[in-house]
Amino acid sequence: MNNNLHGMFLDMPETNRKHKDTVFRKLFSDKGRLLEQCQPLKEYALYVDKVRKFNKTMLIKEAVICAVEECIKEGILKDFLISQKREVIAMSIYEYDEEAVLAMLAEEYREDGIEIGRTEGRAEGKAEGLVSIIRRMLTKGMSYEEMADILDEDITVISRIADKINEDSTITDREIVDELIICDNA
Repeated sequence: MNNNLHGMFLDMPETNRKHKDTVFRKLFSDKGRLLEQCQPLKEYALYVDKVRKFNKTMLIKEAVICAVEECIKEGILKDFLISQKREVIAMSIYEYDEEAVLAMLAEEYREDGIEIGRTEGRAEGKAEGLVSIIRRMLTKGMSYEEMADILDEDITVISRIADKINEDSTITDREIVDELIICDNA
């Protein structure tokens, strides 16, 4: 049994160890609440952050050494780093795998992109549905005020959509949504 934080992850089987960065990311993503509640985890995260920062401009060995020295100066994991300095440096160098980290980040960003795409797709689908309903209401001769009341929608939204339909009856629901999104983002 390993008593240090980094060591606990090293004792994991390989299949579990590859997910440690994902676990840390998920634990710390809740606006830092866990970090604020657990000082050793917060300090470990600060240490890892420093290693990554230094590794942008230097080799991993130098980055780890600089991060350890800076953490000691700043009182981050100070006692542990002083007493276990060699082990921390060796294990940090051994554990760091830039390709694996980059692959993990790529997967994380891919997952985020998929979720953003789904969210945007749902919103656009809902907007297309609204355009379709307004188009049908217009053919029934309903006023903008009646549509806003029935749909429980702001009259400015109704008028923007209805005006587009009235300007060009051949414009598709998708084209209206796209135009309105472009205008809103401009």
